[in-house]
Amino acid sequence: MASTSETGHAKNVANFNELISFVSGYGETYNPSKASIKLTALQTLLADAKSAMDAVNSAMPAYSNAVSAREAAFEPLNKLITRVMNAVKATDISSQVEESVKTLVRKIQGTRSTAKKTETQKADMTAEGKEVKEISTLQDVL
Repeated sequence: MASTSETGHAKNVANFNELISFVSGYGETYNPSKASIKLTALQTLLADAKSAMDAVNSAMPAYSNAVSAREAAFEPLNKLITRVMNAVKATDISSQVEESVKTLVRKIQGTRSTAKKTETQKADMTAEGKEVKEISTLQDVL
C-alpha cells in the first residue's frame, strides 16, 4: 500500500498553523519578550506564508504547461540529432570536430558528459583532499 503523506512547504505551513492555534490556547499566559514571536507577529507570518503558497499554487499550472510544451517542441530533435551524429561519424573529419559535435549534441539533449557524483564519491574525494566541483548541464546552446 502506497504511503500518502504530505511533505514540503504545505506541510510546514499546516504545522505552523497548528503551532499558532496551540499558542493561542495559552491566552494571556503566552507573552514572550521578543516581538518576532508574539502571537500577532506569528499570525502575520502565517498569512504571508499562506499567500505565498497560494501564489505558487496558482503559478504551477502555467509552469507545468510551459515545461510540457518545451519537451514536446524538442522531442522531434532526438531522431534528427541521431541522424546528424551518425552522418558526422561517417565522414572523414578530425577528432576535434567530432568532439565539438558531441558537445553540441549533449547540450541540446541536456545530458552530462560525465555522470553526476554520488554523496559517497564526494565524501571520498573530500577525504583525499581533492576539491569537488560539478558543473551544471544547463547551458546556452548559442
